[in-house]
Amino acid sequence: MTIRSFRVFLNSLAGCTALLFACSSCNDHETDPSQNAPIDSNYHVWKKKDGPFVIKNDTLIDNNIEIEAGSTLLINDSATLTFTGDVHFAGTKEQPIHVAPIANHCGYILFDQDSANITITSTEFANSKLKLNRIAFVELHSLYFTNSAKLNSNESLICAYRGGNLRAKEITMISNNYGEGIVVTKMDTVLISNSYFENINDAVEIELCAYGEIRACEFLRNASDDAIDLNGCDSVLIIDNRFNGIADNAIETGWNLYYKQKTREVSVTNNLFEDCMIGIQAKEGAHITGIQNTFRKCQYTSCSIHEGSHQIHQKSIVDGVLNKTDSIDRDAVPTQWTYSITNGKELFGIKNCVLEDVYNIDSTTCFGQTNIGFNLVNSTSTAHE
Repeated sequence: MTIRSFRVFLNSLAGCTALLFACSSCNDHETDPSQNAPIDSNYHVWKKKDGPFVIKNDTLIDNNIEIEAGSTLLINDSATLTFTGDVHFAGTKEQPIHVAPIANHCGYILFDQDSANITITSTEFANSKLKLNRIAFVELHSLYFTNSAKLNSNESLICAYRGGNLRAKEITMISNNYGEGIVVTKMDTVLISNSYFENINDAVEIELCAYGEIRACEFLRNASDDAIDLNGCDSVLIIDNRFNGIADNAIETGWNLYYKQKTREVSVTNNLFEDCMIGIQAKEGAHITGIQNTFRKCQYTSCSIHEGSHQIHQKSIVDGVLNKTDSIDRDAVPTQWTYSITNGKELFGIKNCVLEDVYNIDSTTCFGQTNIGFNLVNSTSTAHE
């Protein structure tokens, strides 16, 4: 068992133990938080000693709330807990907050206010979902999601729609390949870092956002979809991540069908792609620049480019070896061209390619490898769907 797996196991065990203890005491001591919030109070604290807080029906909390470290929230699967003010889940590493279903899986915790500031720290979510609607500022730190519920394909563990800035750091999501992970639409800035995703289709999906950054995350194993899906974004940086065992594209870029807006500029830097179906796919006019990436054993192809899209890769490595025996005449490349550059691995759907000189960079970069470069430009053919 790896250190990472052992840590995940310990966290799961600790969370389950705490939740079982909380649930065992529900019949003895339940608190309805909507009855506890005084109307004349501007800021109300839900204290650990008053819990667990049980949400059996739709509940609206319309004042500012702080939830004390170590508290437990239990939510019915048909209920939505809605906050319309500033909210702080004030969990700590020593005393995380627990959110769990009363029965099988939770309804939603909904944050719904234009001017609200939402901060959630050190909170464990079991079969639970968050919705953030029109929030000015969201800070998520040290959250741990586990999901065994059969979510619909359009359900996600975190859904943020419209608003200002979202920062998510040290998020762990372990699921069962039902539903999606973090879906963000029409926000100004999205920053996701130092996070871990396992068995989640579309672990991170960003749509119609001005700027996004996905940094130092790990994406492991999924059943049928991408790890990162970008649609209609202006600018996105994907840096220092690891992708392993992704069933479709590790990174897919395209456009938003409804608004007909393409993904403009994506920078993919210093990432490791291992045992994925496809490393990077550019579709529907997306522009991608890749630097110092490593592709190992991608099952279909390392990079796929569709008509009208654009990828340039430099100082990158594909399975460690560059096949230099073949040459390309840029004026005589067939429309459907398959060009093998290393160890039988292929780049599909490329037209008018230019093979650059070999780049050697120091061994401290790109996962300790000596990197080799290739450059793909002016693609106009159709590749793998």
